[in-house]
Amino acid sequence: MNLHVALLAAALCLVAALVQAQTPAQPPANKPLTKELLEQLRQGGFIIYFRHGETPNYKDPNEGNLDDCAQQRNLSADGRTQVRAIGQAFRTLEIPLGVVRSSPFCRSADTARLAFGRVEKTMELLSNGKDNDPVEDARIKHVHNTMKIPPWPGSNTIYVGHGSPPEKMGCGHFLMEGEAAIFRWTQAGPVCVGNVKSDEWVRP
Repeated sequence: MNLHVALLAAALCLVAALVQAQTPAQPPANKPLTKELLEQLRQGGFIIYFRHGETPNYKDPNEGNLDDCAQQRNLSADGRTQVRAIGQAFRTLEIPLGVVRSSPFCRSADTARLAFGRVEKTMELLSNGKDNDPVEDARIKHVHNTMKIPPWPGSNTIYVGHGSPPEKMGCGHFLMEGEAAIFRWTQAGPVCVGNVKSDEWVRP
């Protein structure tokens, strides 16, 4: 009886080994910030659209006074650390900045200030994330049109807003907090290059 059990175990081990040998090795995950893309970013000519950094909850803000941060959903302590790290990564990677604009919500403006040291707030980057909303659709169309303005020579334009506009402009998905969608400026309009999460701004 023990002999039969031993033979069965050996056969199962042999089958498992054969299956493993025939299973192709999985390629390593592609890093979104490639050496080629980094070199291009260093030359300028891109619009980098960030969603604001991490927030502690999803309580709807009071939009009555956009300057009253106490009535809004703001960056968490982790979020402030997160966006400072993004800014440090840009300095380490020597990615040049030009115009830095943000949604008027405090979480977006704070993201820009903490990461890049300055910000110009604009209602154009406000977003409610609603589908099939004429006001929202018109706002995103306007943002798309502003991306037709070329970045300053040798620099990249930074937008800090909310999660849905890049997806609606055909650039990936609804952004995670701190994630960026990268658009290459062209005369015909912005062209999506890809998405980079907050912890992916590392030298290739």
